[in-house]
Order: sequence, then C-alpha cells, then structure tokens
Amino acid sequence: MWPGANTDQSVQATSSGWILKYFREVGHFGRYQKARLVLLSIPILVGVLHLYIQVFAAGKSDYWCKSWKNESCQDLNITQVQCEETKKEISIPLKESTSNQTETEFEQCVKYNLTGLDFEAVIAGKETPVDKIRCDDGWVHDKSVFPSTIIIDFELVCSKSYLPNVLQSVYFDGLLVGSSAFGILADTAVQSLVYDGLSLSTSSLEIDPYISFFISGAIEVPAYFACMFAAEWLGRKGSTFSTTLLGDILCCLIPFIRSDLARVAVATAGKFFITMSYSIVFTWGTELFPTALRSSGLGLLSMSSRIEGIAAPLILIFGEVWPTLPNLIFGSFSITAGFLCLLLPETKGKPLSSSTRDIKLFYRLVTGAT
Repeated sequence: MWPGANTDQSVQATSSGWILKYFREVGHFGRYQKARLVLLSIPILVGVLHLYIQVFAAGKSDYWCKSWKNESCQDLNITQVQCEETKKEISIPLKESTSNQTETEFEQCVKYNLTGLDFEAVIAGKETPVDKIRCDDGWVHDKSVFPSTIIIDFELVCSKSYLPNVLQSVYFDGLLVGSSAFGILADTAVQSLVYDGLSLSTSSLEIDPYISFFISGAIEVPAYFACMFAAEWLGRKGSTFSTTLLGDILCCLIPFIRSDLARVAVATAGKFFITMSYSIVFTWGTELFPTALRSSGLGLLSMSSRIEGIAAPLILIFGEVWPTLPNLIFGSFSITAGFLCLLLPETKGKPLSSSTRDIKLFYRLVTGAT
C-alpha cells in the first residue's frame, strides 16, 4: 500500500533496507558507475551537435539583389569591396524607416530597374533609376561572418526564406518519431540537454554569433548546479513554476530592448532560468511516473517536447509579419504551462511509486479524494 499518515516510517524503513542491500551488492558511485555515465554521455553530445549545428549551417546574414554583375570598377580606382558597396548603394533602394530603426537598411528583395542605364553615368549622378523590380539575377550575400551556409549556397531568401524553418521543423519530426518508437529504451538523462528556443536563436542577438552561442552554452553549467539546490529548497513544483515564470518574462522582454549588450544580458538570464526549469522537469517527471511506466513516461515527456520543437521554427515565420509576435506566442504558452504545473503533486521527500495502484493512492492522499 502507498504510505499514509501512519505508514510513512515503516515504508521508508523497508525501502531504505532494500536500497542499502542493493548498494552493498553493486557498490556506490564508483569506477563502474562513473565509466557508465561517461559512455552514456557520448550519444547525448553527438545528438546535441546535430541539433545545434543548425545555428551555423543556417546562420542568417545580410543580402541584397545582384546588379551590374558585368560592370567593372577598374576605371574608378577603388577596391573590389568598395566596388560592390558602390553597386549596392546605387542599385538598391532603402527600406522605409521605422521608429525602431537605428541605422540605414537596404531592401533585400527588390532593386531599381537599371535597364538602359549606364553604370558610370549612374555613379556620377547623371542618370537616376526610379522604378523598382524584384530581384531577377540572384543575390549578393554578406560573407563576413558566415562564408557558407545553406541559405547562401541555395539562396533560401525572400520568397524561399521560410524553408530553413521548415527544414528545422522536419528535423524535429525525426526526433518525435524516435522518441515515440524508442521511448521505452530511454534513460533519465538522454533528453534533458535540449533547449530549443533560446539555443537555436542565439545568432539573432545581433552580436558575434559565435560569442553569443558560447555564452548561451556556458550559462547552462551554473544553471545545472543551481537547479539542484532550487529543487530541494523550493520543491519540484515551486522551483519549476518560479524558474519557468522568470525565464519566460525575461524572454518576452528581449524584443523590446534596443541595446545589444542589454539584449544579450537579458537573453542569457532567460536561458539560465529556462535551463533550470527544463532540468527540474525531467527529474520531477521521473518521480511522478511509477517504476513500471517510468521509461515509457519519460519517452512521452520527450515526445511532447519534440512537438514544441516542430512548431517553434514554424512560429518563427510569423516574425516576417511582426518581429515581436513569435516571442509573445512562446511566452504566453510557456507562462500558461508554468501555472498549469501547479496542479501536479509535489514529490519532494516522497518515496517513488512502483505501480499504477501506488500512483492512485498517492493522488488520493494529495488531493484528499476518496
């Protein structure tokens, strides 16, 4: 029977007895357990590399319509870089200014109609293009940060700009199938290293993407240590709710911050709390499921997170309509989930259940149902 008010001590004593016997047989956290932990970490690291390579393989950079491709700047006595910049300035119209715009931005999908115009005459100001047309001869890409990406190589821009997000969603489709098919083989640590939203959007913080990616990954180390103390001090429910809420609020503030340094600081703090929350959730989930269903239950948790992973890249496409919209969608759903977790029972200090019958008794004790 699941322990009630009068049987807690006896059950815990019995549990402690067989646990101590088990440890006497297999040993504590010794050489074998450490080697097993290291070996189990290898496939996790490989999976993380496959996931996060998209930050760089599909990294975004500036681009504009290609024009004057057969024209040379040899007679102008300027470098090739200066020549390309000059072609851009005389053939690409400026974007309409907005209240949030801090610097001059050029259009990316349209250019001036240069038919019948002379290159040197346009540079000298003797001829001025007026009409605008869509890019009809390819694009020029800024390769100062990313020399080659799938966006550059396959020109996934303008009318095709949504395709990298769709491909990323397809990748998570595969993770969903894997979680469903092999969830019964899951280990409690296998799926707790994936934090889709903030990790995959590090290149959008408008600073060096390599630095922002390093910061985003490094902040997870103290977060892992902090979540252990938070889960003990605040309990599983309190720590999950508080870290989720704090992380979501900070992430929702990112679009409204104009300073690059402040954006990085807020995004890093948000990643810190989201990492804590994600780690605690899997520990809490382990304790909520009975032994007979624990592996399958963790597979279900992992599968559920993949559904979010599939939807996230597609929701990012809404940013083309309003840049702030994806963050508001993510934030509203996540904050709602944070409050819903308050409906689940606290498992701190409770013995693990071994069967569905134990779970039913546990919920009766928590809710007071008969």
